[in-house]
Amino acid sequence: MCGVDNFQTIRVSDVGVLFSITLNREKEKNGINRVMLDEIAQAIRKAEESTQCKIILIEGHKGFFSYGMDLEEVVEGKSTILDRDKNGGVGFFQILRSLIQSSKLVVSVIDGRALGGAVGLIAASDIAISTQRSVFSLPEIRHGLIAANVSPFLIRKIGFAKTYKMALSAAILRANEAQQIGLIDSICDDTRMAVAGIVEKFSFIDSDAIKRNKAYFNKLHPVNAHEENIAFLAIQSCLHDELVIERIRKNQQGVF
Repeated sequence: MCGVDNFQTIRVSDVGVLFSITLNREKEKNGINRVMLDEIAQAIRKAEESTQCKIILIEGHKGFFSYGMDLEEVVEGKSTILDRDKNGGVGFFQILRSLIQSSKLVVSVIDGRALGGAVGLIAASDIAISTQRSVFSLPEIRHGLIAANVSPFLIRKIGFAKTYKMALSAAILRANEAQQIGLIDSICDDTRMAVAGIVEKFSFIDSDAIKRNKAYFNKLHPVNAHEENIAFLAIQSCLHDELVIERIRKNQQGVF
C-alpha cells in the first residue's frame, strides 16, 4: 500500500517496512495544531497495526521540520494542543509517549528549523537524522511558557543538565551542536540515502526483537502518568496567566 487515507495536515505512505508521516502544513511552517495532533495519532495507530511495518519515519518540508505548537490556537482558547484534550482527543504528551512506547523503530528526518514541540518529536524518536543547515531550539520561555511536554522526553534523550540549559536559554543550536549533545545521531545532506541505509539494516532485524528491546529500555527509563501530570499542571499554570496569553498574542503579531 502506498498512500494511506486522506489527511488534512499530514501525508502518509506505507511501503514495505517503512511507514512515513510527512508533516504537511507548509504555509504554517508545520505548526502543530489540534487537527495535526489527531491525524498523527491516527497514523501512528495504523503503523502499529501493520504487520509489515518496522520503521515509522517522521519528516517535514525542505527548509523546516516544524515550528512547534501552533500558538494561535492557544490565544483563541483552543489550548488542548498543549494540555489534555477534554473532548477525547490525544494530547501532545500522549503522542510523544506513544512514540517511545511504539513497537516500531521511530526515525526523524530534519531539514531546517525544529522549534519547541518539534524538538519533542525528535527526542521521542529512536534515531534522528539532520541536514547541516538544520537548527534546533526551545523558545517557549520567550512566550512565558514552559517546555513541559517536551522536557521529560528530552531529559530521557540528552540528560537533565542539557535539557535545563536548552529550556532556560532558548538558545538556537546548529546541527553539529545538536549532535554533540545527543539530540541528533547523524548529519548528512542526502537524508534519503541515510533512510535507505536504515531500512536496509532493519529489514533483516526481526520485528519482535525491535519490540522487545524498546520495551526493555522503556522499563529502565519510563515516561509515565506522573510526568504527564506534572507537565499538565505546569502548562495549566501558564495558560491561566493573562500576561502569558497577551505575550503570546503580541509575539504572534510580531510585537516584542
